[in-house]
Amino acid sequence: PPGEVEKELGAKVSGSKLATALEKLLTIPKRGTKAREVYYALWEVELEKGRGAPAVYPDVFAQDNSITRDRKKGLKIFCFSRGTQAMLEKTLKASGLDKVVEQIYSVLPYGGVKNKHAYKQFYLEQKKEGSEIVKQYEDEWENIEQLFEAGLEIALELKLDNYPYQIIWVDRSHESTKNEAKKALEKLEAKYEKLKKEKNWKTAFQKVFEIKSNLL
Repeated sequence: PPGEVEKELGAKVSGSKLATALEKLLTIPKRGTKAREVYYALWEVELEKGRGAPAVYPDVFAQDNSITRDRKKGLKIFCFSRGTQAMLEKTLKASGLDKVVEQIYSVLPYGGVKNKHAYKQFYLEQKKEGSEIVKQYEDEWENIEQLFEAGLEIALELKLDNYPYQIIWVDRSHESTKNEAKKALEKLEAKYEKLKKEKNWKTAFQKVFEIKSNLL
């Protein structure tokens, strides 16, 4: 669409820069668009042909990592991810993650983007079906913010006596050490502390929000 490249890059581009920007948008289309769904369908075909399996961080497969410890506590391990359901199930098998993850769910039925609406609706749907989400791992900061905001809305809507789940930010690139992220984290904590005081919650922010560099 007109202006999409400029919007993506935050500036007007031309010549070779325009070609590079277009190549980027066409190679991996923007999340939540129809083009992105076509991209998922093509990826599914590649997986069926035995190609395109994504690489997985080694700590995910470690015998004694956070995930295996959660499973020993009786927690069910699942993924909430972008892509069509069929593509995600094929990805799970092709990558070997089916040995770690019991079930995978597509974010497409919830809008196709990991925002607070999607996290909230998924939580409420799982609760309605009898599953209580008590812990969530994320490794992208933009998702962490949305996941946190969803938790606040859930707590208020359901009139809970505490924040609904624990959030673990797997900060592989150490973003949390940067000043911008530190300020953003302070804002999250301030929002939490405000509601904690108003609703008389007992759990400290540090117990609700944890940062790890990996799953070990």
